[in-house]
Amino acid sequence: MVANGGLHDSGRKSVIAHVWRLLERPNFGYDFGGFRDAIHFLQRQQISPQNLVLMNDSVWFPMWTQSDVVERLENAEYDATGLLFHVPTRNEYPDKKFTPFQVKKRAEHIESYVTMVPGKTFEHPAFKRFWDTYEQTDSKFLTIKRGEVGFSRALGDAGLTVGALSRRKSFLDALQGCSDGFIEQTLRYAAYSDQVFAQECAALLAAPRDEIWRKRALDHIGRVVKTRRFNASFCWATEQIFQTSFVKKNTDRLFQVGRIRFLDAVENGDMQCDNAEALAELRLVVAADRDELPKKAWRPH
Repeated sequence: MVANGGLHDSGRKSVIAHVWRLLERPNFGYDFGGFRDAIHFLQRQQISPQNLVLMNDSVWFPMWTQSDVVERLENAEYDATGLLFHVPTRNEYPDKKFTPFQVKKRAEHIESYVTMVPGKTFEHPAFKRFWDTYEQTDSKFLTIKRGEVGFSRALGDAGLTVGALSRRKSFLDALQGCSDGFIEQTLRYAAYSDQVFAQECAALLAAPRDEIWRKRALDHIGRVVKTRRFNASFCWATEQIFQTSFVKKNTDRLFQVGRIRFLDAVENGDMQCDNAEALAELRLVVAADRDELPKKAWRPH
């Protein structure tokens, strides 16, 4: 465990019995600063793990104690595998004005919630070189650029493969084969930061299920995920399709509403969640989210 900013004595005593080693460091560099120091510590100890999992505290995971996510990460076909693969909108929805030009894929990357690194990747020169030359920063934007994007780019440039258990295109492709009832449930637990999308959803749920309802619903979902994160916007469907079993702690309005919808699904028996400690903390956070949301403006659309 790496504690950015260190721990109080009481906190140190409570965690020391549950970890192999505890590294305390200045609160600088975000998760990638901590990852870097932990990896260098392993290298100095001449330890080569069979599998290395890099995980930060920005998520609750796993929300289902019988989840097989770790096993699926271990058995993935990639040289590094995460829970979610981020693809910029411009890559999947290129502007027709720019079709004569090659669309760059270099910003595609594993989001760093939980990343599985097999032993062969840990020993690869590109992996070692990335962490030896990684320049940490106190800028969140630069940490994402140098860390999340830079890590995936460094491995890709060396001929290694990176991927994840979920991504937007796979989400939309899977929905095409789902029943109307599944799509209705997707909308019932949908989260929005844009008022226009929330109004569209309410109208769809109130509309008769005629022959064009499905097409209208799928079109709505497609337009939402083109501009907003699919996993936060449609948490119920994401979990049913990918079973990644995590909830983000982000304070953005969309993630706040997404947490509320996730908990609603759990309380209604429509979402698996039996991690008692995470669920107790989630309930406290959601209670604060419910109080704060009425004071927040909708996101400009």
